Amino acid sequence: MLRIALFLSSITSKPFKITNLRSGRRKPGLKRSHLTLVNAFKELTSAEVIGNELGSRELLFIPSNPIQVTEYRLTLSTGTASSLTLLLQPFTWLAASYKAPLRFRLRLVGGTDVPGGMSMDYYRYVVSSALSEFMSLKLEMRSRGFFPEGGGEISVHLESKGISKRLEIPEPHQDQERSPQVLTDPGSFRVEVRSIASEDLRSRKVAERQVKGALRGLEKSLGKLLDLIEVKTQVEYVKSLSTGTVITLISRHQTSNWISGWDSLGRLGKPAEKVGKEAGEGLGNTLKSFPAIDEHLADNLIPVLALKGGRITTRRLTGHILSAMYVCQAFGFPVRLRGNEISV
Repeated sequence: MLRIALFLSSITSKPFKITNLRSGRRKPGLKRSHLTLVNAFKELTSAEVIGNELGSRELLFIPSNPIQVTEYRLTLSTGTASSLTLLLQPFTWLAASYKAPLRFRLRLVGGTDVPGGMSMDYYRYVVSSALSEFMSLKLEMRSRGFFPEGGGEISVHLESKGISKRLEIPEPHQDQERSPQVLTDPGSFRVEVRSIASEDLRSRKVAERQVKGALRGLEKSLGKLLDLIEVKTQVEYVKSLSTGTVITLISRHQTSNWISGWDSLGRLGKPAEKVGKEAGEGLGNTLKSFPAIDEHLADNLIPVLALKGGRITTRRLTGHILSAMYVCQAFGFPVRLRGNEISV
């Protein structure tokens, strides 16, 4: 809610006040990662801010100016293993929504693949692809950062395209039915499996075992239909400060702009095969819901949908989706829900 409010406030120049920040958490109030983002947007909009302190449960944000500079260069470090994908999120929304030329050159330091956020591969291959008509994202992975040490670093170049068309995934076709089409046309889908593990897990073949689990998960969800879907796999071992693993699955449809994905993180005591199986089942169930998209992508798209107009259909509704809709509505955008279809 805070990230969406910062984004919409910077676009509309409307102030906002948010209370009871993270009140249900074990450690309520603003964490260092949230504060990093608040202060970055304070600089972007020359905002007056009250409550931008660690642990603050209330924040008042009053932007003084709309974003006027065409290019920003920022280095943001949370000093922790906080999710860099969540730090990157509102800047991506800005680039996708801004009508004038706008560029961000960002250096972000923290956690690339950590609990509570999307994997970096999900963000750069699913979220950015879904918004590629509106903005371009070039991302250099300098190092992976797992929990608890973090230490991941990415360089990002974001640029708006100034496109005014509506956001619709997939693009509507007159002959398109609203029924699960993967059951009759599985050959139209392509799936990529990207399995990453820290170098110290190479001898145990953790990344390869995650791939095997993912294929089992896909087979459990899709059965023999999986034989008709092209699946490509990639295994990689990386140097990192902490031991960690992550697997990301990405699927694209050949004849529309539909894309979805799923990710899963490893943790101590959790078998690599189970990590992969979770991701495989998640994507497999999403494929069966085509043309609906996965729920994690949906909540990433709602803020841009509010500004662009259009519609998306999600596999299922989540608290993140309903919260995103609520914040957009609070800023005056007529985001509507009909069944699992979200439209403006």
